[in-house]
Amino acid sequence: MLPGAARAYSTAPGFTASDYATGFPEKQVNRWGPIGIAFDTSDNLYVADTVDGNIYRFQPGGGVASDATRVTASPVGEKITGLLVAPSGQLYLARYGENDVVQVDPDTGQVVRTIANVQCATGLAIDPISGDLFVSENGCGNTIWRVSNYQSGPGTASPYSSAPYVDGLAFDTTSGTLYAESGGHVLKIAGTHSSTPGQVESVATVPQADGLAFGAHSSGEPPYLVTNRNNGTVTRVDFASGLRPTSSDIFSGGSRGDFAAVDSNGCLYVTQSSSVVRIARDGQPCGLQPTTAGPAPRAGVVLGARGACVRIASLRLRIRQRGRVRLRSATVYVNGHRVRRLGPRGVTGWFTLRHLPRSAFTVKITAITSRGRALVTRRRFTNCAKPPPRKCKAPVRLGVPRRPGAHAFVVDVYINGRHVRRLRRHIVGHVILAHPPRRAFRATLIAHYNRPYRGARATSHWTFPACSR
Repeated sequence: MLPGAARAYSTAPGFTASDYATGFPEKQVNRWGPIGIAFDTSDNLYVADTVDGNIYRFQPGGGVASDATRVTASPVGEKITGLLVAPSGQLYLARYGENDVVQVDPDTGQVVRTIANVQCATGLAIDPISGDLFVSENGCGNTIWRVSNYQSGPGTASPYSSAPYVDGLAFDTTSGTLYAESGGHVLKIAGTHSSTPGQVESVATVPQADGLAFGAHSSGEPPYLVTNRNNGTVTRVDFASGLRPTSSDIFSGGSRGDFAAVDSNGCLYVTQSSSVVRIARDGQPCGLQPTTAGPAPRAGVVLGARGACVRIASLRLRIRQRGRVRLRSATVYVNGHRVRRLGPRGVTGWFTLRHLPRSAFTVKITAITSRGRALVTRRRFTNCAKPPPRKCKAPVRLGVPRRPGAHAFVVDVYINGRHVRRLRRHIVGHVILAHPPRRAFRATLIAHYNRPYRGARATSHWTFPACSR
């Protein structure tokens, strides 16, 4: 079941917001709920819930926090906070209560090893330049820690920069500059490649700011940040060249916001007291830098075909699953017409399509996942089988598309886009072209139907080669 909108959110013009993952327990004292969120390279969303100490994973499309989506068999720590997926696929967790950062198994949630011991470990981010892990320690000190050599063993933690009450961290993956939230201020911290690494500059004041995400430079806009705030608001901070950054709210009406993550499409996901909310641009690219580096994941379903050339007689196909996606059914369309439905047992097996169009055609698959999300894939085929020769003096017979319980009573005939004939009778079952063109031509029929499809139309096309003498 897909989550519906549980709250009345408000967004700035050009933005949309909706619940993506719901059902997390909420701590009423301070309204804490899920804090750490991270996407893997298949756009599965991992969520660290600080209330119950468990990690949840949601397939693309979201869902509800439950036994089915919980990764951990038991709580993995007390007050778990930051969550991060490295480009290698390794999953890292900041455990505020245990004062450490650990690697956890993405499938079981079990702790694999301890990466570093950091008091009140909170926010996590990976430096795109050095590959080192950066950790904030909100509430226990003023240090942002840099952890190196952590990929295959215990890392080496060293102080990198100093600022009070640092919470969320985010790197500009283009410049390598680190941004941090510090007591209602957005800090710009010189990156590891800079001549002054760790130098701190306050660039904006955003009360109750928490999680951060950085805008993509390829969007053509000036650099900008978005920050998830503890008051249920998401604010955009724009950096225009030579000017003081300006702030504007793009989302409001939430509960308590903490950390943020960005999927492979550049869309923003923010935690609230008991949910994760997706924020996107209305009809435009989302425009943020994905928080997990690497190429965008391939489609959840992929259409594979046997044979180097499509034959008129048949086409053998198979649907494959990718990125931990599980399918329960699929519907197959050829040029927009439904031709096959595949149930749970045969959804990923080979199947054969027959009576294919003689010209180029498109096969579309609409697959439904076990979570109820629709995944669509299309593939265009060029029919390489030669059509049979056409005799010059032979008439051409064209069948009129039928509808259950109805008949076409008006049919318009077009040759190469030019209207040449209209047939009107009680039932029009076919059209005969007594003197078709000698050269190659394209015929189009537009059929109009009577009750119960009164007013409905169907269009069909035929392509014919030049005739042989």
